[in-house]
Amino acid sequence: MIRQTKLKFNFPTVTAAKKLNGSSQRRNRQFVMNVYKDQYQKFWQVAKAVGVIIYLELKHKMGMEGAGNFYTIANSMLEETYSISRQRKYYAIKKLFAEGLIKVSKRRGKNIKCKLVMK
Repeated sequence: MIRQTKLKFNFPTVTAAKKLNGSSQRRNRQFVMNVYKDQYQKFWQVAKAVGVIIYLELKHKMGMEGAGNFYTIANSMLEETYSISRQRKYYAIKKLFAEGLIKVSKRRGKNIKCKLVMK
């Protein structure tokens, strides 16, 4: 009969998470540069939470791709990440455009492209 023995391995355990640039939580966060409170509040007043998400998405894309362009806000991203339907997105864009906070570029059969007017 073969006896099984329990082997004990002494592997060094890592108790503290490996830090990346000072924090272990920074890996999965997105950074949005130049977000201003007054602009944030104007978007909130006009279109509530959907307006703020549109503002943050446009600011993020401006930081990544450069200012002065029109950017699409993907329906799939809003649906998956924030559970916002495309109808709510278009309604918020319509309100923001009427208020003069964004410019809109429309093409038939394509997603609406937006651009921040505020500086």
